[in-house]
Amino acid sequence: MNVRRRVEQSGSSSGSYPKITAAAVTMLLFRVQREEGMRRRGEPTWIPVADGLLIAATTASIGLVLLPILLFSSDFLHRRIPTAGCVAALVALGGYVFALPAHYRLLFGGERDGPRSNPEPAERRIVIMTTALALALFVTSLATSV
Repeated sequence: MNVRRRVEQSGSSSGSYPKITAAAVTMLLFRVQREEGMRRRGEPTWIPVADGLLIAATTASIGLVLLPILLFSSDFLHRRIPTAGCVAALVALGGYVFALPAHYRLLFGGERDGPRSNPEPAERRIVIMTTALALALFVTSLATSV
């Protein structure tokens, strides 16, 4: 069975799974290019803690969503794990949208000035809350998926 048919047969919303993976990978590549450009200019580089959400979303969308759809046929591995993984990846991407601007003090930066820390206080809180929510919804989705 070809890959497209296998993904399409996994459920009505599974056609969006590859799109989530593509979005996460694209954002991750953009971030890597930015840090590489900074390194070439001699600027200090690091991976912001916020990018951990993006890395987790990319990993989840590939490892918990696409691979089980393509490799397994049991209901649990073919439908329930990918659905739960998709939920977790979407939550992680949603949190990333707020955590990265918080890292650069564009959001929730308050009156902070001077060199940035990694993570910034607001960034840390957003990453912790997002991670907890993604894990809770992953487990809940596994327990309640049809």
